[in-house]
Amino acid sequence: MANIIPTVGVLVYRNGEVLLVQHGAKASHLHGVYGLPAGKLEAGESEEEAAVRELFEETGLKTAADSH
Repeated sequence: MANIIPTVGVLVYRNGEVLLVQHGAKASHLHGVYGLPAGKLEAGESEEEAAVRELFEETGLKTAADSH
């Protein structure tokens, strides 16, 4: 069985549009590709916490669930 890496992705949909980000060098396997803000869960982090963190790290956007 393959090693499973827990990850989250965030879908932002507003006014009929979907937010995409262009993945940079940090996402070496996806460099230059557009996709959803996403990433790996950190130790002790819930899926919701990871989603809020990834959205902020990749877009600068905060959510109502954001406790920053």
